[in-house]
Amino acid sequence: INTILQRDFAPPFGLITKEDLNNVAISKVDPIEISFNDNTIILNPPPTSGGVLIAFGLKLLMRYPKTIWQNELDTYTHLYAALVASQKAREDYLSSFTCGPDQNVTTELLKDATIEKYMPLFEKALTEPVYFTKNPDNPLGSTTHISVIDQEGLACSITSSNGEGCGHVVGDFGAMGNNFMGEEDIHPTGFHQMAPSSIPTSMMCPIIVLKDGKATTALGTGGSNRIRTALLQVISRHLLGDMTLEQSVGAPRIHYEGDRLFIERQGITNSIDDNIIEKLKTLNKDIAVFDEPNMFFGGVHVAGVINGAGDGRRGGKVCYSTDG
Repeated sequence: INTILQRDFAPPFGLITKEDLNNVAISKVDPIEISFNDNTIILNPPPTSGGVLIAFGLKLLMRYPKTIWQNELDTYTHLYAALVASQKAREDYLSSFTCGPDQNVTTELLKDATIEKYMPLFEKALTEPVYFTKNPDNPLGSTTHISVIDQEGLACSITSSNGEGCGHVVGDFGAMGNNFMGEEDIHPTGFHQMAPSSIPTSMMCPIIVLKDGKATTALGTGGSNRIRTALLQVISRHLLGDMTLEQSVGAPRIHYEGDRLFIERQGITNSIDDNIIEKLKTLNKDIAVFDEPNMFFGGVHVAGVINGAGDGRRGGKVCYSTDG
């Protein structure tokens, strides 16, 4: 490859130089925190977009009574409405941020007044079709997640991605260096449009839930643009709907993007009734139905203090300590 580059191109043989790498600065930022009952949900902050969009969806769903989680039809229609409103909020607030939303945008998006502004759209999506902008589909990806938690309330939640992959393994670590330059989801304004020194955004959002200051749950997922929708569904089912971790991870999922609704008819633990699918078809005319569990909908791997849940969609497993 080097020979070809030297023959056909002028130095420095690429868009990224050694000087660029030397000038990279690492900064620490505060996480996004959402409170619900006695729980504090800790989400990834900017420059990632995933955390703020999941927080936005949770704030919408928190406005509804617990009864919506006791009826599957209500559950899926309200989840769908939350995905629709989140998609619009992303277009309104985040699409122009090729380097991710800054803290001011995050604060503005999560204000009660902003949530209230999107409630009419949420309510409309419960009863009739709503259409926005067609976005490119990107069903591929090479992202995985590991969640670890101990009985002392110490937790670690890590999402790792190859992106498109760079073709080089780092030393003896067995990890491939990532490459996000070819992923459409994190280039909302198009490829080769980012200004120099910009930082690509990301949907990756490892999450930790605290209770009385100690971690009770750690979770995350791979799945590119489905990261935010998969995590919103799992965490809302578990914390708002009081479902177990296994039920929350195993339930069939939906994903809304670019005016298209993707439905997973069969989940890990149960399936969506036909009457629910027919109802969703009245809310969105462009629907793709997956008849079996599919990695397209992410792989949410969750660790809890008592138990955990590995997502079979992406080969998830749960391991427990042998000393209890």
